[in-house]
Amino acid sequence: MYTIRNKCDEIPNFKYDDGVRTIFLYAYGKKGSENNSLAALLRYMADSRPENVTNAEIGIIQKMVEDIKRKSEIGVKYMQSWEIRQISHDEGYDEGYDEGHEAGRGLKLVEDIENIMQSFHVDLQTACESLKTTVDEFEKAKKIIGKKG
Repeated sequence: MYTIRNKCDEIPNFKYDDGVRTIFLYAYGKKGSENNSLAALLRYMADSRPENVTNAEIGIIQKMVEDIKRKSEIGVKYMQSWEIRQISHDEGYDEGYDEGHEAGRGLKLVEDIENIMQSFHVDLQTACESLKTTVDEFEKAKKIIGKKG
């Protein structure tokens, strides 16, 4: 562990303590760690296996890691849907669907769904669900675009 504090270069003896500290932790270091709990945590972080759990606090972390690994498929799907919803909101997709005429909305819908599928590597069903639409509506929009384009 290394602790860095601010100082004044021009006046070396000036006592300047703004309370800001930067701490660098090195999991494989031998110096600077008088804190046994921190050293145990760093050892566990470097090699997160159940046999490296040495106290109750690290045991709680290990249980969380195991839970996340067990639910990884659900977690990935949740994060993908969250990211898709966030992008939709940020770019104003929701307002875009309420405005314009049918062909314009259809074109935007098709483009958005195809962009989501490509950007997030999800299937058509998942992309449609993220924009609160259906595969049927997507197919209908594609037909409208095809007739007008």
